Amino acid sequence: TLDPEPNPLLKTINWPLPTLQYPVLNSIGVDWVHGAYANQAAYHGWYGFRITNPSSPILAGSGLSYHSTLSCKSNEDDGALIAGFNSVSDPILDSVSLGFCRIELIGYDYGESVYYPNSPQTGYCTFIALHKAPAAGNIINVASSNWCGENTGSSSGGFGGPDSVKVQIITNNMLNLLLTGSNIFSDSSGCVLSSDSYADNARSSGNVFPNPSSGQLTIRRNVPEDKTGTVDFYDQSGRLVLTRVLSGEKQQTVDISQLAEGTYFYTVRTEGENPETGKLVLIH
Repeated sequence: TLDPEPNPLLKTINWPLPTLQYPVLNSIGVDWVHGAYANQAAYHGWYGFRITNPSSPILAGSGLSYHSTLSCKSNEDDGALIAGFNSVSDPILDSVSLGFCRIELIGYDYGESVYYPNSPQTGYCTFIALHKAPAAGNIINVASSNWCGENTGSSSGGFGGPDSVKVQIITNNMLNLLLTGSNIFSDSSGCVLSSDSYADNARSSGNVFPNPSSGQLTIRRNVPEDKTGTVDFYDQSGRLVLTRVLSGEKQQTVDISQLAEGTYFYTVRTEGENPETGKLVLIH
């Protein structure tokens, strides 16, 4: 039954909808939009996680090695933003667009995405560790609906599945690392994506102007007019501070005057297109 609440910001509806102005990616690093049904016969990878980072302390004692598989047959998996693929076809996380000071891929799977207009197509599941900002806490996201599921029906899950012992070891590792505030990454270098490095690596599109701005921004997009989207603004710690919904117009003005003076990073996202990022100075 649809929620009768008239205020769209208070409705209990799907998190990805732009009207909520709360993109899940910027909160926990993954969402269903970029995820997949992982148990479909036509679209599936390893019915589990292909390990890309065996030196992660999260995997300590599991015996997993590079490109080995951790069995965890799942119904639905969430995924992070992917910037591309390396020479052996492993996904590369789009750390610049996510804006976190550190994010690390531990393993991944793929399956059938049904969210995009041209779906079905391949979607991804990403097992990640992340640290959003220097003052923030650690997050470990397995992003599987069946990590703790037992061997039932079409999904063998993690607990109760073929690699149940390994899944239990990894789960204990995750809880112990988080409870003790220990390092969750493959090395102890801490936050490596500072605001300066974000600015250096940002793919500035030239389609957001004027810059510096007094609070009224023009955003130009070279996409079909029926494509809607969002523009997200982050402060220098990587914290999401404002989201504006974009209509299908090729050029429109958005008001960001409510933000305090300073330097911000922006990410323009349009359905079916690669995100565009850059650095913006706001002067009132």
